[in-house]
Amino acid sequence: MEIEGGGVTFVIPEKGATASSHSSAGGLAYQGPHTRAMTDGKTLTVNGQNYGSVRAGDVVDLRKKGVVEVNDLPRSPQL
Repeated sequence: MEIEGGGVTFVIPEKGATASSHSSAGGLAYQGPHTRAMTDGKTLTVNGQNYGSVRAGDVVDLRKKGVVEVNDLPRSPQL
């Protein structure tokens, strides 16, 4: 399933009873059973950790537990 906001797309597991999302022109937020992700269209935050910058057209894959991929490349938290 895909949701978009701020020009960024999140690929998320199929929504279940414990998942929710909110999108707008200025950003995107997703809350699943194991993942909480948000972006303002410039910075990606997953489970409270900064995963660096994103821009319009980027695709963030959150389907694998504990793995964040941006444009098919693994992304680690920023220090």
